[in-house]
Amino acid sequence: MNKIGKYCILKEQQIYKKARGTYLKKFRISSSFLLFTVFALMFDSTFAASSTVTSTATGHYVFGKTSFKSYVWVNGGSYFKNPSLVCVELGSNSNIFVEYHDSNGYYDGEYLPGPNWQCAYPSLTGNYKIKLKNADTGNTVNIVGGEVNYEK
Repeated sequence: MNKIGKYCILKEQQIYKKARGTYLKKFRISSSFLLFTVFALMFDSTFAASSTVTSTATGHYVFGKTSFKSYVWVNGGSYFKNPSLVCVELGSNSNIFVEYHDSNGYYDGEYLPGPNWQCAYPSLTGNYKIKLKNADTGNTVNIVGGEVNYEK
């Protein structure tokens, strides 16, 4: 276990530094540091030394304001490799399905209720077109903007 894991105990959002069974110092921390510490406690320090981390280039496509009654293809129906995030800011009275279509006609989808910023996290491998489809026939969907993360 790493040094943080050996010498820190989490208790009521405070960290007590501990050495040989004696509490040496008490200090308050911010919630973001607490989150970092919790993650640090979960991993052994040998992980970084013995593991190889492979990085992939990430693409980020941003689209702007649009409205539609039936559906719209993101980026005109272009394919996105291994899409990992689709976020859409929906206007009032707008609910959509996010559909992922591959070249064989297969598709999967997720429902995003409006209004406000909503995200879908597909766990798909391969190339997919992304369709934003109106979930409430009769209403016009108003999209303020959105983004897609994918592999380049």
